[in-house]
Amino acid sequence: MIDRKISLQYSLLAAVIVVYLFYQFSLISSFQSLPSPIYGGDYYHQLGSVINIYRGGNPFDSSNTLTSNPVYLPLYPILVALFGRILSLEPIKAMLNFSYLVMISAIVIYYYLSRLLLRNNYVAVITTLFFLPLAKFPVLRYTEFTQTIMMPLFFITLFFFIKDMNYKTSFLLALVMGLAAVSHSSALICMYPAFFLTLLCSSDILSLKIETKKADDDSEKGGPTQVDVPRIKIGYSSDKFRKLVKDNLRYILLAFVLSFIIAQLYWFEPFFIYHGKTRIHYLEWNSFDYSNSSVRSEFLVSTIKGVFLNLASPISIIRSILSLLGVVFILKSGRDLEVKYLKLMLIIAFAWTFHYFLTMPLLNTHFVPYRIIDMLLYPLTPILTGGGLMFIHSKAEKNTKKYISFFFVLLIAATLVDNVTSFEKRIGESKWIETGRSPIPANLNDLSEFVTEDTGVNDVFLTTNEVGFALNALTGAKLLTTRRAHSDPFMDMDSRMLAASIILYGNDTNKRIDLIQEYDVKYLYWDYYWIQSEYYFDEQGRVVGWFDPLLLFDTPDNRKTLERYDISYFQQNTWVDPALKGDNFLKFDLLFISPQNYRSFDRPWNPDLDEYLEEVWSYNYQGEKIAVLYSIKTQ
Repeated sequence: MIDRKISLQYSLLAAVIVVYLFYQFSLISSFQSLPSPIYGGDYYHQLGSVINIYRGGNPFDSSNTLTSNPVYLPLYPILVALFGRILSLEPIKAMLNFSYLVMISAIVIYYYLSRLLLRNNYVAVITTLFFLPLAKFPVLRYTEFTQTIMMPLFFITLFFFIKDMNYKTSFLLALVMGLAAVSHSSALICMYPAFFLTLLCSSDILSLKIETKKADDDSEKGGPTQVDVPRIKIGYSSDKFRKLVKDNLRYILLAFVLSFIIAQLYWFEPFFIYHGKTRIHYLEWNSFDYSNSSVRSEFLVSTIKGVFLNLASPISIIRSILSLLGVVFILKSGRDLEVKYLKLMLIIAFAWTFHYFLTMPLLNTHFVPYRIIDMLLYPLTPILTGGGLMFIHSKAEKNTKKYISFFFVLLIAATLVDNVTSFEKRIGESKWIETGRSPIPANLNDLSEFVTEDTGVNDVFLTTNEVGFALNALTGAKLLTTRRAHSDPFMDMDSRMLAASIILYGNDTNKRIDLIQEYDVKYLYWDYYWIQSEYYFDEQGRVVGWFDPLLLFDTPDNRKTLERYDISYFQQNTWVDPALKGDNFLKFDLLFISPQNYRSFDRPWNPDLDEYLEEVWSYNYQGEKIAVLYSIKTQ
């Protein structure tokens, strides 16, 4: 017979899942498209990777450029495409419906992780609600998939490996680590340091102690006095290291080597071809400016406040108080393996998040701290709040113990209500929710049908960065150029921007043909958004701003090439990505391909290109062509 208390606890978890499904269904069932901008939106880039697999493309190659690596790692789109094919769903419907499966799995996995470490079912439900608020769903991107599914699985399998090293736990850990490494690049950056440091610390090979040392204090009133000065002492035991190697080396090697082999599905070229070196300035423009001391300090303060001093709402205040109590709990209850493991992981997570204080002065680089927060720190801090609840439970008097469970149930109810309220507020305030409830524009929908049915999955298209982004999002088509933030970090995008500029606006026909053949460009796509996707003009025709034009880093070679082919350009010191602007981001000297190159609204390219273009599809609106697809014939 099932214990009534246990039955109630599982009923509460089931109730959470039912409530989440109800509200998610009410939202997802209203979508006709994705709740994201079709020009530059992350969800639409993810859709393009799914469609690319639907069309037979290689999931371990880039979904938007030929002969490069995917910028969104492949595990999530592979699973979505497999799910959609099994259920005969269109790609958008596959992404939306797969989110139900992700949500249920994430709730169950995180509940299990929390219960494993804190051994209290009520607390596990509360921490799950903290980590997975209703507004976090639907999950429609690889980042959130990795954070909610793969990283909690990593914490679980790593714990079992530390607890009992054998072939079974080694294999399970290796499988999870390998798959997580092809799910998100930051997962790999987080997992391996956590794996080795937890291994060393849990075996007491490395130890951290805070000791006090007497030191003289010359006071104004009386002569020197003795005061206690704290001192951090790091210990290392060679004997315990030798014992670990002797007893468990085969299991450690299995976990590391097998996971590393699985990771090579994506990481072979980044590791062994590019040696981890991304394209010029990639990490600098694509992240916060951690070379700026104020940015470093602000990031530290905001992170600490977010965990321990979040006053945004009553539930946030409760979470902050519980987090502080959780620190006390893990310090006072450090003998249990579960608490010791949690303490180690939290120390590693905080230390690794703020690694840039060390790596920026020494190496002038960092490992994207805000992604480390996503993958390592934020999945653990809700369990820290659970530690706070366990601290309260441990301090309750015997005659009040019976009321603790009632308090936990009330907190579950209050948190669930807060989640629902926040979810409804998000729906009411987000303009992208309304976008998702509208159909895809008819011209783009018609284009996507033609491209997916009448062109090859690896055919290369030439257009503007943002128009190409939408084209790829709906078809999985390959592009000559696209948004830099959604392209392979190891690919030379400047050379592609130059090639596109010469093909479209250059004065050398032979070079134009050579580049078309070199990049295997098969189609040129124009629509009414071409010019506006690059530059904004006032009523007098003057440039008043830009969105995402062709641009290059300002180098003597790039200037020389543009001038050689008579391509107009101008120089600006500004931000590289249209979505990453502000004081926290670096500016660079950039060369913009000027709108002076435009020939006309509907044929902005050099007229010499026209003789190689053959119209294969068009879309009319009110008697006017607003979109045309040309086949490029160079033979």
